[in-house]
Amino acid sequence: CSALGAVSLPFYDRFVRNGLKELTFNLEIRALLALSVLVVGLLYFCNGESGADVWSRLKNAVIMGLSAQTTTGFSSVDVVALDNASKLSLIFSMMVGGSIGSTAGGIKILRLLIVLRLLQFFIQRTALPEHAVLERQLSDDKLEFDEIEKALMLISVSCTHLTLPTNREV
Repeated sequence: CSALGAVSLPFYDRFVRNGLKELTFNLEIRALLALSVLVVGLLYFCNGESGADVWSRLKNAVIMGLSAQTTTGFSSVDVVALDNASKLSLIFSMMVGGSIGSTAGGIKILRLLIVLRLLQFFIQRTALPEHAVLERQLSDDKLEFDEIEKALMLISVSCTHLTLPTNREV
């Protein structure tokens, strides 16, 4: 199953030792599940007018969503036939990818979580007095400046390689 490749290898060792507890405490796994469910849901509901029955739409949404999130490249429908919202959700899902230490491509979920937490930190900071102390944390772990800097650098480098299609012929 392609979803297994989107999870870091050290997670499996911790899962064997800690059991199902590891699923609830691992932030990347929870985020991977949430992103996968979100993408599958978007694909399912955006393609409601495709004429296919419920189970066929759900099967295609799961295959396409998990394939995009894990960057494995499987396709059960013609991607060109998808609506723009579905294509955008697939692009975002492929851009994010899986967990750090996994075989999935993308910028990785942890880096996305760092950026989202940083945005939340900046918003919270605007509502606090100047002398207030607010720690940059992600799931009870302090975010060091170099971790934030590395995540932002990798994301910015990844985003500079994105190109939008043009109507010109090559």
